[in-house]
Amino acid sequence: MTARAALAPVLACLALPPGQGATVRIRNDFGGVAVRAVMGAEKPAVQSSGVTRPARPDDVRYSQERGVFGVECRPADGARVDLDVTVPHTVYLEVTTRSGGISISGLVRDANLVTDTGAIRLAVPWRLATLSVRSLARPKEILLPDLDYAEFPYGARQGYWTFLDAPPGFSAAAADPKEPLRYAKDLDRGMSLRGYLYGSIRVRGNALERLVVSDIPVGPGSWIRLPGSALEILDGYLAHGLTPAASIAPPGGDSIETRPALPRFVAQVRMVNLTGPVYDGEGRPVPGLKAEDFEVLEDGAPQIPAYVGSDEPPFNLILLLDLSATTLPSRAAQAEAARQFAGIARPEDRVAIYALGENLFQVISPLTTDRARLMRLIDGLPALGGTSPLYDAIVLAMAQEALQLLGEERTALVVITDGVDNSLHTAAAGSRTSFDRLLGFVRSMPVLVYPILLPAPSRQRPFAASEAVIATVPEARRRMQLLAEASGGRLFDAGPAFSMRTLYPLVAEELRHVYTVAYYPRRHDLDGRWRRVAVKVKRPGVTFRTREGYYAR
Repeated sequence: MTARAALAPVLACLALPPGQGATVRIRNDFGGVAVRAVMGAEKPAVQSSGVTRPARPDDVRYSQERGVFGVECRPADGARVDLDVTVPHTVYLEVTTRSGGISISGLVRDANLVTDTGAIRLAVPWRLATLSVRSLARPKEILLPDLDYAEFPYGARQGYWTFLDAPPGFSAAAADPKEPLRYAKDLDRGMSLRGYLYGSIRVRGNALERLVVSDIPVGPGSWIRLPGSALEILDGYLAHGLTPAASIAPPGGDSIETRPALPRFVAQVRMVNLTGPVYDGEGRPVPGLKAEDFEVLEDGAPQIPAYVGSDEPPFNLILLLDLSATTLPSRAAQAEAARQFAGIARPEDRVAIYALGENLFQVISPLTTDRARLMRLIDGLPALGGTSPLYDAIVLAMAQEALQLLGEERTALVVITDGVDNSLHTAAAGSRTSFDRLLGFVRSMPVLVYPILLPAPSRQRPFAASEAVIATVPEARRRMQLLAEASGGRLFDAGPAFSMRTLYPLVAEELRHVYTVAYYPRRHDLDGRWRRVAVKVKRPGVTFRTREGYYAR
């Protein structure tokens, strides 16, 4: 781009409907378009900048019709004006120029880029996205990243210069002149030889000036994750000794820092926090208990409770929706369940919504108190499917935000699922995380897990499950029960015999009457071993349900 003679940006924003699927269509014949995709952004923002003269408000026209939001830059005097556009990562993007360059930074759901002679620059996390390019002539300059999980073979095929991402080792096969261009029909649909991923970018041109492709790593805060990355979370958790169950203060510190109604203890001695509901023999919550009402045993040795609290501080409620293929018959029930759970939270409670769908872990909304936005997002939930790496998704759901809370806040994970992980019935497409590793992770995390079991997969059409899937249902339910018990949570059955509307008050009642019992272990050595903890209430028929222990790290 030429240097700007006069820079006078004009900023405008567009409103988008909730959820995924909105289209942003941009045309700029006289200049370039730079797009930045932002995870969690709610609306596009467009900034126009003059190159040969200051930008004017009438240089850009905006339109909106049936979920398509148009941005057209057409200065009356033919001046060159560039556009800088920020979009949510969930949009479908269409960008057209003549000679102006097009650039994308970040992950978008779908992008179709068309230019005659402009330059294309793409800085994208290619672990999550696919790319195809088709041009009448080879770009004058090509710069590609060196990746260990993808290659970018290109060459002349069927009258076009083509380029796409592919698995390592594909280049040799593509070079064989006898090999048909088997992916030609899929280029316009954004399919990749690496399989279905989140983002799809297609480029069409006549004689591209240059093609520059660079890779962005998928950071730990990404809203889109490959399920297999759960293993990295677990390995890091074990290697670095991340211990949400307790905190160690810096040397010389013995103060107490408080959050609203729930203390964060800062001391040279490790403090263990245990959270869970206390209920009587009839399942009713028991208020008013004090430290002297609890008996704590660590590996059988008595401990002295340093803090017992049952106040009602803000709570973190994380909803994980299993939107894989086996739960397709329950889509309406899942959306209604998400609405109800968001509704039972108090104004000061934070709610997050995550989803497993299309073989990906996706954040629909991070923890927030904005109930109106949550409801809009639930109404716009995408119609997903795919396989069921459920165990991986549970790890990612606990690590996305809860791991960073380090036991300082009360957090519950509600998993709305049929409980079926593909690993139960096939070696392919299941979780890379074994159930035993998941169970160990849940045991050590200060998060209450509440699986809500949807009706089991069946032979009933139109979503008939295979015999192999149906055979796993009892084992799937048993494992969800183990996860709930290990965390101090509880399993609920949302099958035909159990009304979902009677379920929400039960969960809400538990979350609003949760105790925190904290103590300083008498053993100070951090040997990394599992320490079993038992907490008893010194009242007949009263039970404190919490996790079973922690790793001394």
